[in-house]
Amino acid sequence: MNLASNFSMYHEAVQKLIQSVFSGQVVLESVETAYDNAIKQIKGKLQFPFISIYPTPTIEFENSKNSFPSYHTGSKMFTQVPVFDEYGNYNGTDDKVAKNVKSLYINIEYQIDVWAIDRQTAEEVIRELMFWFYENQELSVTFYGQPLTFTFTIGNNIQDNTDLVNYESNGKIYRYTTNILLSTAIFRTENYFT
Repeated sequence: MNLASNFSMYHEAVQKLIQSVFSGQVVLESVETAYDNAIKQIKGKLQFPFISIYPTPTIEFENSKNSFPSYHTGSKMFTQVPVFDEYGNYNGTDDKVAKNVKSLYINIEYQIDVWAIDRQTAEEVIRELMFWFYENQELSVTFYGQPLTFTFTIGNNIQDNTDLVNYESNGKIYRYTTNILLSTAIFRTENYFT
């Protein structure tokens, strides 16, 4: 079982969360590359509206939640430890070994952009997305087969970032931007003999 990095695990989970409620394309790309990447994924037949999501460059530690026991000792995750070879291939479990998970609490902010070729569609999609966010402020991930749930908060604004000049050759494109802040943790696991 190859595990994604802690950060990638959250990025993909945010993408899947939005895909679960939005029937259009959702790309995990920065604003600078989202348009071109979306075109490549659809083989030149880009369909609007679409949504791009991307983590902001800075990940902040939530030091009010971080404690010496959580990042130094950790807590027992489970006693049936999965065993992997040096290539990451699963080789069963071992009940003579348990797994501790250590955690550092962090905040990851995601920029979410709704792209459309008319203003009304862009406004409708961002409106519906915001209502859904307010009603469902949780994100679920799986770490070593264990389901974990974290919460996120919604940014204080929606910004009209329509830039008609940059995409002039492609026609008018409207873009509305908002942010969510995911309160989560990064993990490190250690095996120990029982």
